[in-house]
Amino acid sequence: MNILFTEWARPLEAFGAVHIICIAVMLAAVVFGCILGKKHRESLKADTLVTVIGLALVALELAKTLFNLKVDGTYDVANIPFQLCSTPLFLLPWIKLLKRGTVKESFLGYCAFYALCGGVFYFVKPTKLLVARYVFLSMQSGLWHILLAFVGFYILFAYDCTRRLSTFYKAAGLFAAALVIAVSVNALCDALDTMVDILGGEVCNAGSFARLLARVIDSADVGTIPSGADQVVLGSADKLRPDKLRHVIILG
Repeated sequence: MNILFTEWARPLEAFGAVHIICIAVMLAAVVFGCILGKKHRESLKADTLVTVIGLALVALELAKTLFNLKVDGTYDVANIPFQLCSTPLFLLPWIKLLKRGTVKESFLGYCAFYALCGGVFYFVKPTKLLVARYVFLSMQSGLWHILLAFVGFYILFAYDCTRRLSTFYKAAGLFAAALVIAVSVNALCDALDTMVDILGGEVCNAGSFARLLARVIDSADVGTIPSGADQVVLGSADKLRPDKLRHVIILG
């Protein structure tokens, strides 16, 4: 048990030994995924392997959750696995059960195009790998993204996704739906955080809680991008972005 909770002797460095080893393993996994994908093209073995990898991702996520519960004694909702690199764990385990069609192509395309990019580019700056205090969490993060890179390239070749643009378009629809869900969940979590600040330790009934939650959500701004940091914009809308200017006076 003590081995499982081993801590790094010193913080990991970007492009240090551990980082470079992970990149090398990832590249080897990519090559192997391409070769094996070509070998399993249009084969039932492809569905089986992809499903097994999906179940492996579920097991890795459960292991990380149990580890964090043991260490911290609580579960941070910020760790809900709905990032770009995490969503395949909800899709891949079902591949074996799905018949060929829009849903299956969407799942496969999503993992082949979007999740693959997340898995590969993660190693450019693997934050979780480098900042993790425990060896287990670093290895879990590295293995997770190596599996994403492997299965992404495997799907590209095993299901011939590169020759089917329709698969990409279907995956784009799934990606858009995932973005909507992610934004909604973030808005709900922000609203609950606001309610904690408002209520503190006060106890209220379900009706009052629901009304307050509805008001907080109604007042939330979703998708608003600040125009800039430390800025104050003065003036009416028609004067902020005029079409034709002959002279401009800049103060400051």
